[in-house]
Amino acid sequence: SKPSAVQLTISVSRQDGNQLQISLADDGSGIESKVLDNLQEPFFTTKAQGTGLGLAVVRAVAHAHHGYFELLSNPGEGTNAVLTLPIMPAAVLSAKTSGQSEVLKERLNES
Repeated sequence: SKPSAVQLTISVSRQDGNQLQISLADDGSGIESKVLDNLQEPFFTTKAQGTGLGLAVVRAVAHAHHGYFELLSNPGEGTNAVLTLPIMPAAVLSAKTSGQSEVLKERLNES
């Protein structure tokens, strides 16, 4: 039998004035709590060919950028993956990236 269609809702919002929140929510079958508790652990997988690194990498990258990743789910009610990252003011971003662009220009001139 063909599985029923699952609706995916993607939303982006600003939280607390200085955070960007990206949410991907579905209305699928959800994830059992014993599996959900381990899904973000490195090398945990429920797939025969899975590495178990996907969500662990997402969590690590979010943390490296001073954000966080949450996976919320209830069996029979769907799942919500939420990535929250700080919003960097343009002046700070410009100051941080200007040095990088100078290094890039130098490397291009060396070629």
